[in-house]
Amino acid sequence: MELVIYYFIFALSIAIACCIEFFWPAVREAMTQEVRNEFAENPKLSCFVWIGIATLIAPLLVPIYLSSSMSERFKKTVWNTVVNND
Repeated sequence: MELVIYYFIFALSIAIACCIEFFWPAVREAMTQEVRNEFAENPKLSCFVWIGIATLIAPLLVPIYLSSSMSERFKKTVWNTVVNND
C-alpha cells in the first residue's frame, strides 16, 4: 500500500510541475491575446483536466524534464495547441 501512495505522490507532483511549467503559461497567453477556445474560456477546468491526464501518464513525462530538447519541443507543441485559434 505504501508503494501506491509513493507512486501517487510522484505522479501528482510531476503533473502539477508539468502544468506550471508547460500548460499554464500558454493558457495565460491565450487569455491575454483573447483567443476564443476552451482553454482560455475555462482555464481552471482546463488545468484540472491537464493535471488529471498528466497524473495518469506521469512516467511518460519524466524524460521530457530530463532532456532539454524534448522539453522545448513539448513546450512549443503545447503552446501552439493552446494559443492558436483554429
